[in-house]
Amino acid sequence: MSIVINGASESIQVALDAAPATNQLPCVASYADQGGSAGDNAINTSGTTAVTLVASPGASVSRVINSISIPNRDTATRTVTVSKVISGTPYQIVKVTLMTGYQLFYDGGWKVLDASGNFAENVTVNGGTITSNQGTAAALSGAWPVEVTDGTNVLGTSSHPVRIDPVGTTAQPVTGTFWQSTQPVSIATLPPLAAGSNAIGSVSVSNLPATQAVSGTVTAAQGAAASISGSWPVLVTNGTNALGSSANPFITAPVNMSPTGVTLTTTTAVAMFSATNQHINSIYIVNNQAVLAAGSVVLTLTNGQGGVIGRFTLPTATGAAPSPYTVVDMQGLYIASLNGGTNPTASLSANLTSGSFFMALSVSA
Repeated sequence: MSIVINGASESIQVALDAAPATNQLPCVASYADQGGSAGDNAINTSGTTAVTLVASPGASVSRVINSISIPNRDTATRTVTVSKVISGTPYQIVKVTLMTGYQLFYDGGWKVLDASGNFAENVTVNGGTITSNQGTAAALSGAWPVEVTDGTNVLGTSSHPVRIDPVGTTAQPVTGTFWQSTQPVSIATLPPLAAGSNAIGSVSVSNLPATQAVSGTVTAAQGAAASISGSWPVLVTNGTNALGSSANPFITAPVNMSPTGVTLTTTTAVAMFSATNQHINSIYIVNNQAVLAAGSVVLTLTNGQGGVIGRFTLPTATGAAPSPYTVVDMQGLYIASLNGGTNPTASLSANLTSGSFFMALSVSA
């Protein structure tokens, strides 16, 4: 189909859909006038402002357009509109969107060439409408996307799901057996088990770590008692030290008193206990590396009224290690009421140069 412009009132114009991102598009046209003259013209587009690619031939002259070439040299996709102007009014001939590097070409028919110069689309102009052949289908990865809509909204979303009934709001029937209408289900809502069976299934665990973290309160059974040789050991303490050693002997108190013992280092009398009417069963004396310049140390016990309960010669250490503890059996010596006297006391006959003696009493009512 030939493009012909006649007289002084007709021309060919080119315009873009928007200002280019980087470059205007170069346009070239060749033509021939009736009467034998021929020519061509080159011009750049000017964004959305139409430019004249082929001027009017003049009065009573017809000009035939042989070719038009408009490559997209911009860095963005551009839409090109070619129009025929008659008496100042543009009439669209073709409108094509060109990707970067593509070219709109006319040589008796409109074509689009890709960046390699191959035909990208077959274009037929029919009353201003372009019909294009999309080409052979490619692989799925290169397929053209398709958007499904209801004419207004994109379908397939939570607010506009795709429905398979003709109305779009009708509840859809579902066949089959369902144990519960609302999930999740509970064991109580499941069908009853077979008679004589209470097992739903089993779980096999083969990769538990050797050590498991436990929180909360754990109660453990010690198990059946074994023989003495296999019994569990028991450690008796006073809250700080293990009892039963020379440094921390057992101290018995059959009644409501717990003598804690006294430490002796000088001749100053130290009160032993404040209870009266008691029997002294035994005295425990521990030498904590007490060393004298010479001689022995005498321990004197009084009843708090000036009366002497007893005097005991104490062993002293001769080296770094303390002497073993001494137990004096008092055979239940009875201390009567103090009658206004002071507490029973203990004192040494000489000051120690180092160390100390520890003394504790076992008493009973």
